[in-house]
Amino acid sequence: MTPENHFSIILFGFSFFTILTGYWFKNHPPKSVNWFYGFRTKNAMKSQLHWGFAHLYSGKLFLKYGLLLFILGCIGLFLNLGEVTGPALAIPFFIMGSFYVVYRTEKAIIKKFKS
Repeated sequence: MTPENHFSIILFGFSFFTILTGYWFKNHPPKSVNWFYGFRTKNAMKSQLHWGFAHLYSGKLFLKYGLLLFILGCIGLFLNLGEVTGPALAIPFFIMGSFYVVYRTEKAIIKKFKS
């Protein structure tokens, strides 16, 4: 990896953060619904049952997504994307994936807790 490989450096950093978040949400979720930290959406905060499910589900997705980012970072080691193109691709990968995790978790909450 060369110092100019911004794509891989950014994705490795994001993958570490995402895997850590997934591990934390899955294995050590917040004990009770709160506004301070956790998977804080309207549906996730409806009850303690919703809260626990949201953290378990999103934790698993974040772990998978973090692994995907790590694999993309490894692939990026063999590419020469440049100092502008690399970040221009890596940052949207992270943002879109994070929104996807929230979207999938929200859909799963709605499906599981139909009322």
